[in-house]
Amino acid sequence: MPFRRAIMLLPPVAFAALCAGALAAQPQPQIQRATMLYPSAQHAPAALEHFAQGQHALDFGDAPGAHDHFQLAVQADPAWGYAHLQLAASANSLEEFRASLQRAEQVAAQATPAEQLLIQMARKGFDGDIEGQLALAQQLAQANPQSPRALMELAAVQARMGHEADARATLQRAAQAAPQFAPPLIQLASQYLNEPRDLPSAEATIVQAVALAPEESYAYDVQGDVLRMAGKLDEARTAYTRAARLAPREGSPLQQRGHVNSFLGRYDQARADYAAATALGRGNEKAVYPVWHALVSVHQGNPRAAIQELDRLVAAIGGMNVPDPDGSKVFALDEEATIALHTHMLDDAARVIALRNQLAMADAARSGSDDFRRQEQAYAAYWEGMLAARKGDFPAATEAYRRIMTTVEPLRDPRKAEFAHELMGMIELLQNHPAEAAAHFEHADPNDIYVTYQRAVALAAAGRNADAQPLFQRVAEYRFNNASIALVQKDAIWRASAP
Repeated sequence: MPFRRAIMLLPPVAFAALCAGALAAQPQPQIQRATMLYPSAQHAPAALEHFAQGQHALDFGDAPGAHDHFQLAVQADPAWGYAHLQLAASANSLEEFRASLQRAEQVAAQATPAEQLLIQMARKGFDGDIEGQLALAQQLAQANPQSPRALMELAAVQARMGHEADARATLQRAAQAAPQFAPPLIQLASQYLNEPRDLPSAEATIVQAVALAPEESYAYDVQGDVLRMAGKLDEARTAYTRAARLAPREGSPLQQRGHVNSFLGRYDQARADYAAATALGRGNEKAVYPVWHALVSVHQGNPRAAIQELDRLVAAIGGMNVPDPDGSKVFALDEEATIALHTHMLDDAARVIALRNQLAMADAARSGSDDFRRQEQAYAAYWEGMLAARKGDFPAATEAYRRIMTTVEPLRDPRKAEFAHELMGMIELLQNHPAEAAAHFEHADPNDIYVTYQRAVALAAAGRNADAQPLFQRVAEYRFNNASIALVQKDAIWRASAP
C-alpha cells in the first residue's frame, strides 16, 4: 500500500508520467502503450527503461512494483526530477515521500516545462493548496491538449475539488485523445462510482478498458469494483478471481475478493482471502490487509472481537518490518476508532484515539510542511471532537469543531471543512437537533458512506422520510468495504425496506 496520508493529500490517481524519450531497445508492447510520452530531456537508457516499467505498473495498480522500478530509474539518472516525483507518488512512508519530492524540486531546473508543472502540483497538493494545484493542472492541460496524461492529471484534481462532472468530461477527452490507451477509461470507470453515481456508464466504460488491456490484472480488479457496486457480487467475485490468476504474486485481487465474500456473508472464505492476500503482501500491505480480516467480525455483528483483533494487529506491526509502521498503525486505529465510537465502547475509543493522534502528530512533525501539520492537527481535533460528542460533552465537541475551522482556514481547498461539518452534524444529532444535523451533513463529504447514513438518520428524525429513504437505499447498496459500512449497512437495509 502506498503511503496512506500522502494519497489523501495528492490526486486520487497516482501521478501519471508526462515526460518522454525513446525507450530501451525492443520495449514490450504493453510498456510502449503505458508510456504514451511526449518530447522530454534526454535520460540514461537504463533510467528510461525502468521509468517506463514503473509507469506501467503505476497505471495498472501495482504501486509496490512501480516503486521498485522508479528507485532504479533515479539511481540510473539522479538528475531526473520527474522520476523522483514518481518515486514519491509510490512512496511507502512520509519520510520517503518528502525526501523524493524535495529531490525532485532540487533538480527541477533541468526538467521540461510539463515536468516542472507536475512537481509544483505535487507541492501544492501536499500543502493543501488544491485551488493552486487546479490552476497548475489547467495550465498543464492547456499546454498539452492532446496528452491523455495531462488530462488525467487535470481530472484527478477536479475530482479532488468535488467537480465530478468536470472530471468525467476531462477523462472522456483523455480517452478520445488516446483511444487504444486503457488507463483513462479505468480512471473514468472508477470516477463514475463517486456521487452522483452512474453505474451504467461505469459498466460500459470498464468493459472498454478490459477489451484494451485483457492481459492486465488491474483492469479486472476495477471491473470487480464496478460489478460489486452494481450489486452483481458473484460476477465481481469472478472478475477478482481472474485478476488473481493474472497476478499470482499480488495480494490485492485476493483482498478484493475477500470484500465480496464479506458482503455475501461468506465469512470463512473472506478471512481465507484476506489471509492469503497478507501472505503475498509487499511494502506496507502485510500490515494493512489484516485490518479487513478484523472487519469480518463487524460484518458478523461482533465489533468487540474486531477491536480485540485490531489491538493485536497494532501491537504486532512494529515487528513486521514494513516501511511505514506508524502510518499502518494509524490506518488500523482509524478503523478501530470508528468501530468503538459507533458502538459506544468509549473507553476503547479514548485509548485508540489518543494513540492514533500521538502517532499522526509525530509523523506530521517530521513532514517539513506547516500546512501538512495543520491538516493533521485538524484531523486530530476531529477525532477528539467525535469522542467528546459521544460522551455527551457537547461544549468540548463544539470547541473541537471551532479548532478545526480555525486550523484549516488558511488552506486553499474548497472541501477543507467537510469533516468539520460531519463533526457538527453528529453534535447536533446527538443533541436531538435532527434538522440542524441534516444541514451540516449536507456539507460533509458526499462520498463518505457513514456521512450518508447519518444524514439519512437525521432526515428521518426530522420527519423528512421521503428525503431519507433514497439515502438509506444508497447505503444499503454500497459495497466498498470499511468499518463504517460494516457497522451501518444492515440497519440501512432494514430502514430502506420499511414502509
